[in-house]
Amino acid sequence: MPMGQKDKKAYEKIMDTAISMEYVFARIYLVFYVRLTVTTCV
Repeated sequence: MPMGQKDKKAYEKIMDTAISMEYVFARIYLVFYVRLTVTTCV
């Protein structure tokens, strides 16, 4: 079943949002992890 052009655009938009959200969460997690490690070691 072929997707319409409108559906394809909406799907791509959702995927882009999901990817950017994942990126943001990964950055936040990394910062917290580094801070935790630094404060534990020092």
